[in-house]
Amino acid sequence: MKLPPSRTILMAGLALAIVVICVYYFINPVEDYSPKCVFHATTGWDCPGCGIQRALHAMMHGDFISAWKYNAAIFVFFPYIVALIVAEFLRESHPRFYSRVNSRKVALIACGLIVVWWIARNIFNI
Repeated sequence: MKLPPSRTILMAGLALAIVVICVYYFINPVEDYSPKCVFHATTGWDCPGCGIQRALHAMMHGDFISAWKYNAAIFVFFPYIVALIVAEFLRESHPRFYSRVNSRKVALIACGLIVVWWIARNIFNI
């Protein structure tokens, strides 16, 4: 049985995500070599994603307080990303769920939250 191209891409993406998660479990971005934020290196300001690598590593090890300190936005966007992935897998069996999670309104809210987070973390040093 051959999978449709969209399902193949989804499965490849899922496999890549599992590999990345395993790497971040064993490699501590605080101590080890890991990609650095180009925006932060250039401007000195934090981007919305600054600290996500460290926060993800801390969450995987159950250190939610450190994860919050590294980047509190992970607690908002991680469940949203999981919902997007679940919606994609349930696309055919639950089309209403898929259309709600992928609606323009939800996407605009997510983008708005990212912008607000970006501004707030640089003004208030969150």
